[in-house]
Amino acid sequence: MENKYIISIGEVLWDMLPGGKQLGGAPANFAYHTTHLGLPTLLVSAVGNDTEGAEAEQALQQKGINASLQHRNEPTGRVMVELDAEGIPTYNICEHVAWDHIELSLDVKELASNCAVLCFGTLAQRSETTRAAIDTLAQRVRQNPESLIVCDINLRAPHFTKEIVEHSLHTCHSLKLNIEELQTISHMFGIKKTLAQEQAEDLRGRFHLRHVILTCGTEGSYIFHEDGISFRPTPRILVTDTVGAGDAFTAAFCASMVQGESITTAHQRAVELSALVCTRSGAMPSI
Repeated sequence: MENKYIISIGEVLWDMLPGGKQLGGAPANFAYHTTHLGLPTLLVSAVGNDTEGAEAEQALQQKGINASLQHRNEPTGRVMVELDAEGIPTYNICEHVAWDHIELSLDVKELASNCAVLCFGTLAQRSETTRAAIDTLAQRVRQNPESLIVCDINLRAPHFTKEIVEHSLHTCHSLKLNIEELQTISHMFGIKKTLAQEQAEDLRGRFHLRHVILTCGTEGSYIFHEDGISFRPTPRILVTDTVGAGDAFTAAFCASMVQGESITTAHQRAVELSALVCTRSGAMPSI
């Protein structure tokens, strides 16, 4: 891809972890990793006019993330995170927060017409305002036939509907999801096949996707594409927590595709970065 700029849009928030708060939100995690993989990246989001908003803005700067942030009267986003014995998180996501009200500046709209990758998820689409902003960006990115629009689905009940999921799948070129999300979406759309690989292929064909990227935890990961299937086993590692591992996977895949790598190489880089993140605490560890 000639133009290597990446845009990530959606939630910026504080993950309230047992060990203290850490900056998070899937779009922010993604932007952190693509930035540190050498790709110019813009994070589009919103924070509150509060102490946590100022702290989030400072933290993004310290982590080297270029961000277009609106300042809202609504509070900065927060998520209460609990980890089980294996480091697997569960989330309680606060509602009516700043990133529910993302609007686009003219500069962001202009940049979108020439960017290589747009990444978004479903969580930020729980509000009509942010959903409209994502749609506007996607329409502009599609003007470049070589661009890649990626939906890292990130289903967080009860913050999604069938309509949001279906619209997202029609919007994107590439879908990233985990095995639990595949089961949810297969049931949602009446996919009768029982094997995960068959369900993923059904989704790819049904929505005319370039890639379906499926992560299966310790059982490995797959990338389904028009030329076949790529499978990689999950490395055996000592897990600290899995917060942000999926975002790192998506980031490494997108960065590799922008840099002209093969799907096989992109997959391997994604697996390696995701595993590394799992050995550290939080979603944006020092790499």
